[in-house]
Amino acid sequence: LKPSEVSSYWSGMAWEWIRQNPGKAISLAGRKFYLLLSSNEVGDQRQLHLDAAYSWVLRMPFPTFIVVVPLGVLGLALTLPRWRRFLTVDAFLVSQVAALIIIYTSARYRLPMMPAIMTLAGFAVVWLVDTARARKWVPLGAAAWAFALVLFFTVRPTEATVFSSNYFNLANKFRDMGKDDQAIELYRKAISMNKRHLASHNNLALLLAKRQETLQDAVASWEEVRKLAEEMKDAARIERATRNIEALRQQIATGAAPVIAPVPAGEAESDQPAQAQPASPQQAPTGGASQPPPATPAPVPPAPAAPAPGT
Repeated sequence: LKPSEVSSYWSGMAWEWIRQNPGKAISLAGRKFYLLLSSNEVGDQRQLHLDAAYSWVLRMPFPTFIVVVPLGVLGLALTLPRWRRFLTVDAFLVSQVAALIIIYTSARYRLPMMPAIMTLAGFAVVWLVDTARARKWVPLGAAAWAFALVLFFTVRPTEATVFSSNYFNLANKFRDMGKDDQAIELYRKAISMNKRHLASHNNLALLLAKRQETLQDAVASWEEVRKLAEEMKDAARIERATRNIEALRQQIATGAAPVIAPVPAGEAESDQPAQAQPASPQQAPTGGASQPPPATPAPVPPAPAAPAPGT
């Protein structure tokens, strides 16, 4: 199918669901708007809060959504009487918000609207400083209450959006950097969150097979890969797991040292998007490749995917 045909199919399914479930559609749009303003960086392939544990740059005290969004909302309210001067900024911000509510809310998709929000936040900061210098305590107090209200609305926990795939994708980066210990730890964290995460078992097995003391663990990981692949009826992964199990068992029996060499092309699983729930045998990870829509549309259209976990 052509990309346009895939897009047409799924957009048609979405509009059909909205027509049949207007209440749920409005509720979903409201939740997306809430997540749009939330201090929580809703991760997709990457999770900023998770990555920050391994990056000093991300741990630097830069202003985050917790500060910028309330100031931006305050700035938007303050500029309403001068809307003609801020029409370009406001129109751009509205277009970005509308696009995210219609499509999908994610940390990386929020980035394009940040110039507008930061412009309005800057206006709010200047207004607050000028108002304080002028000792206009009543409007300053009202602004402080508004800031606190928006802050209360936007701040929420961050743990809810860390998925097994986020650990998996970060582990892949460490593996590519040659930091196998960190990668093994993260693959195991991914598996602890989702026992059926086939890709994590696969890549963990590849790293464990590089060490004499963990060859048995590598066999166990490949056996888990084969088990999940059999449930998925994935012949390629069954063959890959079986081949590696036989090679490792022969290596263990002969006492041969592990061969330290680059992972052959096609053996390692690539990065994956976030998954809100553990995969079932029919929905298990497949290396991140998008699946085409069915040739014949299902009689009952599926609901659009939730924008973030916890829905």
